Amino acid sequence: AQFARRCAQTCAIITTSPLMGVGVLDVSTMPEGYYYYGASAGREWFIDPRNKFHDRSITAEQLKFLDKVYDTIQELLNTQEYKYFKCVGSGLQKHYGHLTIAHQDIYNSVP
Repeated sequence: AQFARRCAQTCAIITTSPLMGVGVLDVSTMPEGYYYYGASAGREWFIDPRNKFHDRSITAEQLKFLDKVYDTIQELLNTQEYKYFKCVGSGLQKHYGHLTIAHQDIYNSVP
């Protein structure tokens, strides 16, 4: 926050992680107002509590479909066969416009 205040007119943190739901805003310790946050590979932005926006090229129908896919994968991850994937990397993540799930770790411990 000190760098943002003293050395720059505008600072942004851009990440592929989600914005919310164990996303960058959930783990950031920066005081509000110093940084803009771009998440989900730039598909969603948080400037301040009154100024948030999303990529409008993704339709409501597509978002509903992604929600269904996410819910189905969550159900699979609760089974004995696929439970390991919850613990690999970041597990299942819901981004704005896409989903990610790790499939193996560096030790090849997923059978």
